[in-house]
Amino acid sequence: MKISNVRVMVKPEKISRLRGYASVLVDDCLAIHEIRIIEGDRGLFLAMPSHKGTDGQYHDLVHPINQEGRATIEKEVFKSFYDEIYKLLEKISIDSAYELNFDVNNIFKISLRNKDSMEVMNTYELVDYTDASLKKLEETIKNDLSRI
Repeated sequence: MKISNVRVMVKPEKISRLRGYASVLVDDCLAIHEIRIIEGDRGLFLAMPSHKGTDGQYHDLVHPINQEGRATIEKEVFKSFYDEIYKLLEKISIDSAYELNFDVNNIFKISLRNKDSMEVMNTYELVDYTDASLKKLEETIKNDLSRI
């Protein structure tokens, strides 16, 4: 199985445990939409498209049959998801001697690191990924760097 394309939409607000959605194209012939990226107690996981049955339970509409298939989908979706998070962090303008990173187990925990020494200068907790929160983080980082 080859993943031909992945599209991810990050959910900027932190209202629930839902962090985003993904669409996956498999072997250039099968599209799977509405894969939910959810933050669980042990990190992110994928919830496949499902529907609520007459029994009140949710049933997957589509799902991988084996662990290898699941791992392939997870790897590609999470890579695209993290790439999208980095694109959002790029909205924050900081001194080029520093870089921002996030914790893959908590995408709202941001660290500011010196590029040369790789030393973590500070860590921040983002409320969400809205433009207002990113702007506020940018101001906080600039204030912190001005004191160094």
